[in-house]
Amino acid sequence: MPVFQLGGREVHVEPWTTWWPLSIINKQQGVEVKVNPDRHWWCLWICETTDEVDSIQCRAELTSTFAANATIDGQCSSCGDLIVKSQSTWGVSAPWLYARADFSGVVRISGQGYSFEGQFLYT
Repeated sequence: MPVFQLGGREVHVEPWTTWWPLSIINKQQGVEVKVNPDRHWWCLWICETTDEVDSIQCRAELTSTFAANATIDGQCSSCGDLIVKSQSTWGVSAPWLYARADFSGVVRISGQGYSFEGQFLYT
């Protein structure tokens, strides 16, 4: 999981996939960007909060070995996290389409833009 230090904040970029058990029939992949994510003991470290920033923009090229590659992008304002998602693949036990994501984006904090880019593999 890539972590960037931007404008005094930690920006985490993580693979996103459909949760189990829904992923048995619907497969969707993407990229999740979070600003200063923090888990809490009072919800047994399940819930998470993030810091709010001016905006987050993210674009990713998803690479597949057996299907067409896909480009996904999205943005949000006054937010602390952003998820950009691919199209869904439907079918019982359908395969995950994408093996890799090459991403880039901009996080705006107090009017200043901070760029990030990288890649990760879906495991």
